[in-house]
Amino acid sequence: MKKIFLVGLAAGVAMVAVNMALNPIFAAIFPDLQKSYMNPIFRPWNDPIMMLFFLYPIALGLGLSFVWDKTKKLFSKSACQNGVYFGLIYFCVSGIPAFLINFSSFNLPLIMILTWTIMGLIDGLVAGCVLAKLNKAK
Repeated sequence: MKKIFLVGLAAGVAMVAVNMALNPIFAAIFPDLQKSYMNPIFRPWNDPIMMLFFLYPIALGLGLSFVWDKTKKLFSKSACQNGVYFGLIYFCVSGIPAFLINFSSFNLPLIMILTWTIMGLIDGLVAGCVLAKLNKAK
């Protein structure tokens, strides 16, 4: 259980790092995107509750680590290929439905929801690769 926790924590930290790198890239590509976050539907960054925002990838990493540990025997390629496959499966199960529910439920710009979806895909791939590398299938 300790290994699942530590590997999941590593995956979560990797996702936080990737997200921190992607945010300025998306802001540069889509200059109006930042203005979309000024919508009153979002909490301001100076609200202490916003610190919980950074727990999302950690919690996701821990959950995915548990799932990876239970399913890793189903993957028989290299660690990187296994991680990519696992990440794609996660994205199909979670990312695509999340896109659909966000797009259909929130009156937010499509580009905002698309960037969230792209980040979800990249997060899944990164987490999958970290999990497969640090907790190899045997």
